[in-house]
Amino acid sequence: MRGCAIGVATVLGVLAVAHASGAPAPLRAQGVGTIRASAQGHGGPKGTTTHGNPHAPKTDSTGGTAPTGGTTPGAPKTATPPINPIAQKISSNHGLLPKVTGLLPKEMSLDQASLGYKNQGQFIAALHVSRNLNIPYADLKTAMTGITPIVGPVPTTSTGTSTTPTSSAPRLSLGQAIHKLKPTADSTTEATTGERQARVDLDGGESSGSAAKTTKTADASKTTTKPSTTATTRQ
Repeated sequence: MRGCAIGVATVLGVLAVAHASGAPAPLRAQGVGTIRASAQGHGGPKGTTTHGNPHAPKTDSTGGTAPTGGTTPGAPKTATPPINPIAQKISSNHGLLPKVTGLLPKEMSLDQASLGYKNQGQFIAALHVSRNLNIPYADLKTAMTGITPIVGPVPTTSTGTSTTPTSSAPRLSLGQAIHKLKPTADSTTEATTGERQARVDLDGGESSGSAAKTTKTADASKTTTKPSTTATTRQ
């Protein structure tokens, strides 16, 4: 404070001398500006002006770089899980796909329906048996594969793997599953029928019905050629 008072007094003295000697107005104005600058330099209000690159990244209160938009750093990325090999094969078979799609339960995807089977034939046979005997497909599939299918959208993890509930019960064959879920049915006959229908679908033919057997009859007329006998008469 003492230094500030001395500085102001010195400037006032200079102005007084300039005024007495008839100094021009610009000099007096310059003196006033000097007083204001001196006052700000000795305890007056200070302003801070930031200069530099306007495009530099902003920093937050902790000193780190603040996000500038887009995805949040560290957020888990979700990916579409790939379908199982059986579903891939059927999807690429344009002749088989419509037939299998017609057998799928409502709101169940091909991937969920076919997951866990050994091959296409076993899967398609199970679809036919479910329809033939009016057995809920989810129950039949769980008995055969230990996997409970999900109806509707399938939840996924951050790595994209589908989460499908599994059962620890022993895996059953098609005939065993029929016997368990439909004890009054002839499990052997019905399993054979479903497997035959699956073979027809895979071969590109059309199934003849729920429990009908596909038979092939060939009406071929057999022609028998008899050698002509010529009687020779000796004279």
